[in-house]
Amino acid sequence: MPAFPVDIQGPTVIDGRTVPDTAWTGFTSPQNLTGQPAISVPAGFTRDGLPVGLQITGRHLADGQVLCIAAAFEGAAPWAGRWPGDPA
Repeated sequence: MPAFPVDIQGPTVIDGRTVPDTAWTGFTSPQNLTGQPAISVPAGFTRDGLPVGLQITGRHLADGQVLCIAAAFEGAAPWAGRWPGDPA
């Protein structure tokens, strides 16, 4: 799901299916409730130039492992210096 406009609660249609405008919030609650470390890293851009992220979640108290995986992903798909709308 690409980024949605800042002036709405959330998208009402995802992949052609109608969803509540809070459907996207379910991706953060499990980690907050269970104490699992999670990180979102830039993963690219849509055809329209909107940013897309990858959420990485680890086992309880595995913060170091999550950071290592995020660093490995960044090494494989560097994004520093790229901005939405820049050509690939």
